[in-house]
Amino acid sequence: MFTDTKILNVSQLKKLDDRLRNFQIVKYRTNPYVSKMYKTGQWTITVYTNNKVLVQGENAQDFWKPTIKKITTDITSNYIGCDEVGVGDYFGGMVTCAVYLQHQNEESLKAIGITDSKDLSDREMFRIYPQLIKLVKYTYLSYLPDQYNKLVDQYKNTHIIKALMHDLTIKALVQNYKIANDTSVILDQFTPPNKYFQYFDVIKAKPYPISHFMTGAEKKNLAVAAASIIARIKFLEQISNLQKLTNVPILLGASNPKIITYAQQIYQHGGTDELKQFVKIHFATTKKVLS
Repeated sequence: MFTDTKILNVSQLKKLDDRLRNFQIVKYRTNPYVSKMYKTGQWTITVYTNNKVLVQGENAQDFWKPTIKKITTDITSNYIGCDEVGVGDYFGGMVTCAVYLQHQNEESLKAIGITDSKDLSDREMFRIYPQLIKLVKYTYLSYLPDQYNKLVDQYKNTHIIKALMHDLTIKALVQNYKIANDTSVILDQFTPPNKYFQYFDVIKAKPYPISHFMTGAEKKNLAVAAASIIARIKFLEQISNLQKLTNVPILLGASNPKIITYAQQIYQHGGTDELKQFVKIHFATTKKVLS
């Protein structure tokens, strides 16, 4: 076992968490001096309360090597990028999007301001969207809360649901636009690659080949950034449609205390069956709603 340690400041710790959020493990609360822990396929990363970060694993020093910072790609041919939206929102289901980007359109995407959707306001994304969809081919899959909740009941693992939705979206894109089967596919990495492909043993389907798993891909790759924006727009449309079904305000996110209040109003009106039509029922928030 090789180790490497660094002391990080608050800003660096925030960037570390953004990079590793999908790999965080929570069942480690035996050491009061540990604030967070992550486990990737290659390394175990422990963050201590004194801001020291310990990396364990083969070639631990490689963990700190910089990743690509500009939104671009080294791929010189046409390729597919994929992302999902809605994972952290209590209200609403989930949307996945796959974008087919022709290499000659990369500069045009940069010119209209394509970047990570998290760096853009909803208003900016709606402004960009009409131009964006003229420059790429795309498909998306929008699962409502009820559909999403049924998949959670079936698979008991949200990463399996992400893998399933991405796979269906990619296959639809390739089929709809008759895209060559050897086209490179970049997926925003939410789980180690070996885990991703193992999920299809549970799904009982053959996965579409993924060429590149990239952490934080929406910040580094144009096609994934475009997919992130389209998925966000479609998720907002889903939220708008859900709002039409109730007089209770539908809020984004999961941390606003009013979310519990509004979800309780839905629950009081129609019980758990109605609540499942609007929220991700497996969230810890549900316990507070039902209490």
